[in-house]
Amino acid sequence: MAGEKLSTADFWVGAFYCDQMTNEKNPNMADYQEILKNYPNFVRFGKAFAAENNVWLATRPEAPM
Repeated sequence: MAGEKLSTADFWVGAFYCDQMTNEKNPNMADYQEILKNYPNFVRFGKAFAAENNVWLATRPEAPM
């Protein structure tokens, strides 16, 4: 968000994107998907963040919502 390297802010916002907005275990995910349709640049950021952290996202422990 603020430069070429990931920052603390990127992790805070990216975690929200991955854990809440696109997490299939989140019962509110459908609502977030409707909101995301209006913010394509945020979706682009979220997808780039997820790609950068794909190893962690694929192996992170499952946690209840």
